[in-house]
Parts: sequence; structure tokens; C-alpha cells
Amino acid sequence: MEDESALIKQTTETGWSSSRSLCPRCYGLFSTTSSLEGFLSDEGIAYTWIESWGSKFTSICVLCQFVLRAMSLSRKRCNPRLKAVLSAASQTIESFRNLDGEFSLIPDPEYPVNALQIRDLEVLSETMLVPGFCQLHLLAVPDYQSIFLSIPSLQTQMDSPWIMQETRLRIKTCQEEHPLCPGSTMPILPRRVIDVGGKDGTSLKLYAPKQNERANYATLSYCWGTKPQFITTLDLMADLLRDMSKCNLSQTHLDAIRVTRGLGIRYLWIDALCIIQDSPADMMVDMPNMGNIYKNSTVTIAASEAQSAHSGFLGTLEYPTTVPLPFLLPDGSKETVWLSYYVAKHPTESHLDTRGWTLQETLLSPRRITFGYSEVLWQCQTKNMQPVCQGAQTYNPKFMDRLPSTIYGIAAPPDKHARAPWGIWRVFVQDYSARKFTVVEDRWNGMADIIGELSKVWTDDEYVAGFWKSFMLESLAWHHSNLNIYREPTWMLPRQKLTNAPSWSWLSLPSRVQMLEFIPKDLEIVDCSVMPLVETAPHGALKEAVLILRGKAITLTELKRLPVGALSSFEPYFDSQVPLELEAWDSLPSKASIHGEWPDRIVFLRAGRTVSMRSLGIILEQLEDDTGRFRRTGFWSFRFTGNFELRGSVEQEFPDVRSAWQDAMTREWKII
Repeated sequence: MEDESALIKQTTETGWSSSRSLCPRCYGLFSTTSSLEGFLSDEGIAYTWIESWGSKFTSICVLCQFVLRAMSLSRKRCNPRLKAVLSAASQTIESFRNLDGEFSLIPDPEYPVNALQIRDLEVLSETMLVPGFCQLHLLAVPDYQSIFLSIPSLQTQMDSPWIMQETRLRIKTCQEEHPLCPGSTMPILPRRVIDVGGKDGTSLKLYAPKQNERANYATLSYCWGTKPQFITTLDLMADLLRDMSKCNLSQTHLDAIRVTRGLGIRYLWIDALCIIQDSPADMMVDMPNMGNIYKNSTVTIAASEAQSAHSGFLGTLEYPTTVPLPFLLPDGSKETVWLSYYVAKHPTESHLDTRGWTLQETLLSPRRITFGYSEVLWQCQTKNMQPVCQGAQTYNPKFMDRLPSTIYGIAAPPDKHARAPWGIWRVFVQDYSARKFTVVEDRWNGMADIIGELSKVWTDDEYVAGFWKSFMLESLAWHHSNLNIYREPTWMLPRQKLTNAPSWSWLSLPSRVQMLEFIPKDLEIVDCSVMPLVETAPHGALKEAVLILRGKAITLTELKRLPVGALSSFEPYFDSQVPLELEAWDSLPSKASIHGEWPDRIVFLRAGRTVSMRSLGIILEQLEDDTGRFRRTGFWSFRFTGNFELRGSVEQEFPDVRSAWQDAMTREWKII
């Protein structure tokens, strides 16, 4: 076995070093034919030598420590296994012949040639709670591309040929093999696209396709920012159709052009360049069609961390902790590789994830390649978010990262784990409601394409003011996502609200919203009618909106008659700042004390209870115009009690709570 210090010296000369050592067993993982064959087997290699270390974690090598941490995710202690994950590139003995038909190296006939495809090692256990959660990744020495191993360099540019090749392969595999993704049929091009001129980049111009002309095209999802950028205008159109290579394009746009060329795609769509920005007529045609443009694209390029069009997004990939070790080649020589190891993590929120308009670009795109600060990520309808370069990170899937594949005309196979429409919409609302809009009124329009696509799938349903009628009743118990720390969003002007939004809709609240799952109790919808402000925009701002509920409510006087123990568990929260005449609790702007001086016009309408028997409802305030109408002003619930024998049910512990609403008269409540 080679001397480890010599290997570290060799890799240090390239500008990289490791301060950590491996035990002899870990250091020789890839040094013998038998170990390579073991990794390639169905069972993998049992990591048995870890038992000899006992509980002396401080003296074992970094790789053993990592495997031990991985085993903490198992339901019981057992020996872990290491199993190879192969790259798509293939190697055979014939791969080593030169142009004259002679072998460029003399391969060992015992050598398992598939070992040259090893890119990752997965830590497995029969009792592991999250399979695939821990992986080891092979990386090449920086500035050195291995001629045998199909692994990326430890230092890789985001637009490197290796990344582009991997992405092209993923697109091809997605189109040909993924059951939930659109196939390889070329889409119809948008009215205008950028002709990037192919890989050679010899030309760059705006292109107006013929009617129904088909070709693959990419789209760009990015943040404009506040600084002026180069845009297409009426007076520039003729010149841009001839040549735009000498234009002062923004860096994010230039980076997108480089990526499109690297992917071997001829056309690119960018809103600032493909829509005439000073032509209202042109914008009226293309803006309502943007959802289809992203939905029909071959792939969407997402500049997730670019703060503006001038920021650019192509950087250098970064990797977690790495250690060097030798890899046996077919001729008996050994090549230095680096092993990167880590535990999977949840995706972090990027700058792009905070912007309102970009959510529908994300959800409608069938495939997405995301360029972050330090890695390039792939996602499609079939595959969850994962790095293009497997040495970067592994991600646990987000709870919602796609819409039903039926929006692409694909009949999804039966899946007992598939979310129901109510679950899809609930998660969408939580994400969308927290996003920022430069113009607050755009909250109406920023989800119009999503609503349009879901309407085609949910054909028996009807959208109304942020809800779908088939599960509207179950959606009415919405509230701030964090009731204890609610504050008006910093990105909005003080007290700025979405106009023409009814008080009963979550759209009226400029904050992240959650829809609480509950079982309706003594509550039903009698009628819900809305009138759009503009007839041609049925999903936009509303001129009038009325919701009539039939249910039971009690007044503040009746509420105060409840036992002291029950009142201490009662928590009212307002959708906005607590009215000035009420006493605030703990200086929290949305939480009020039940003992304050409340107006008589406040009532507490019961909506139902959670599965854990926690009662909840909404707070209504009667208008002073003598019309008998109400507006929603908040949300209330009973928090869990400390009586675990009663499973935290306030109604079980205090029967008066149940009877307070049961004895109330059922009536209709007209809410605007």
C-alpha cells in the first residue's frame, strides 16, 4: 500500500491539502481488485472494521466517524454497507485501445472495468430510516481531468464542459425515460426567442419564428433588480433581429446565453429581451402567455442567487470536507482521488425563492437547472432536487416542488402517496403568500397562470378569491404562519394591504399564511359570490366579494363566562395590529388579551376542531353601517392543556367550552 504522506504531498502541490488522516482500512478502500468488486456487488461491502474501535470515537479516522454518524439514523445498531453508485459513462476493455488497435495500457484481466464508473458510495443499512441520506463522492485532483474515471474535478466551474455534458445527459434521460415528464417532442417556439448560434457562439440575434415552428428552447428565471438593464424596445427591434452580439447585455443574460450554448440548445427566451418593453400591445399578447412559455420549454435556467440582472450566476462549485486516497486502475497503477462526505440537508431558501413572480416559473417548468452560490442543481417532474455534480450535496425533497403532471397531458400512474388537491393548494398558499412583490397588487396576477393550469386539471372545481370551492370550507382557518412572532413584512410599506381583497381571503393579509387542517363542525357555506374588477381578468382584483356562512358564534360576554382554566387556554390572534382600544399581550402586535376592553360587535365563530380535538374558529367584527355585514379580523384557538390523559382537549377538560357553542343559535353570517 502506498504511503499516505506521499499521496498528501502529491495533492498538496496542486494547491489542495488535507489536515485529516484515514485509518489504513479506509485509506485502502479503492486499492484492491477485491474491494472494487465488493462495491459493485448487489450487497456492497460490509463496514465491519468499525466494530474494532468500540466507543472510542475520538481516536478513529474521519471517515469512520462519518459512517458512525450515518448509523445514528438507523433504528438499531448494525453493520453498515458501502455500495457503489455508477455514472452513466461506460468503460470496456476496448476503451483502452489506441487508434492503431493496440492497448494504450495493459489491463489486468481480473480488473472489474465497471469500477471506472464508480462516482459515489452510498452508506446503507437494513434499518436506516432515510436510505440515501449519507453518501461519499469521488472527485478528481483540481485542474486534472482523469482519462479513466468518470468523476468531476475538485475545482469545477459551473459552465464547465463536464457540467454541461452531465446536464445534457439528464435532459435526454428525462425526455426518454421519466414517466412524469414531457417527452422529446419539440415544442412550438414563442413569438420571439434569442438565437444563441449553437456551441460555437458565432452569432447572436433576436429571432421571430414562423408560425408553429418547433425547436427546443430554454427559458431564464431570474430577478430583474432595480438597476436599469438592456431591454428590447420598438426602436431597437430591427437591429436586434439582425445582430445583438455587440449590445451591452446584462451579465445574467450573458451567463444564460453561455449555458444555453453549452447545453446544445439553439434558442433562449428571456422576458426583457423577447418582449418589447415599451409596447403595451406587445406586452398584452405575451404577458398572459408566460405560463405556457415556461411550461413548454425544454429546460428552465434559474439564477437563484443573482440579486439582479447585472449580478450574473456562473461561479465555482464548492464541496464539503474532502480527504485524498488512491484508486486502483486497470494496469495496476493508482490515481489520486478525493473523497467528499456529508449528510443530506434540506434546500435553503434562495433569493429567487423570495420573489412572487418566480414561483409560477418554477412550478410550471418541467425541468429546471438551478445555479446557486456554490452548486448546480437539477430538478424535474420525476426527480427531486439533486446536484448535477454529485460531489456537491444531497438534498431532502421539499414538501412541494411540483404540480400534477397532468398539466402536461401526462396521465400519472396511481400513487397512494400523491397529495390531494387541498394539500397541493395549502402548500402553494404557504409558499406564495410569503413572497415579495414590488407592486403589491401583482399578488393577484402572480399566480394567474397556476390557477389557469390547475383549472384545466380540476375541471369540476372553481377558483374564487384564493380558494377552490370544493375544499373552501376546510381552508377558512388560515392564519399567520407563526402566530407568536407576527410582524408586518419589512418589504411592504406600513399598513399596506392588497386592495379589493375580501377580509375572509388570505390574500388580504400581507404575510406568510398557513391553512390549518381541521374538521368542520356546525359550519357550512351558504353562498360565495365575487365580481371581478376587470371582466377579462377573472382571477384578478375584485370589485365585490361576499361569503355567507351558517354557523354558531358567541359574543365576548358569553366567552368570559367560561371557567378560568379554559380562558387561560383561549388564544385570539388578529390578522393585523390589535385595535388601539384593546390591551396587547407581551407587546405582540397581533395577539390580544381576552381581558381587555373589547367592542361589543366582536363575535367568535366556531369553524371546527383539529384531529387532536383542538377547537378553533375565526373572529368577526360587525360593520357599523347597520347592514348586518361582518368582516374577518382574526383567528382563535384553544391551545393544548397540560392534561395528557385527556390528550390536550380543552373541551374534554371543560365541558362548558363545548356547550358554549352548542347552545348558541345557528344563524347566517354575511362576510365581506
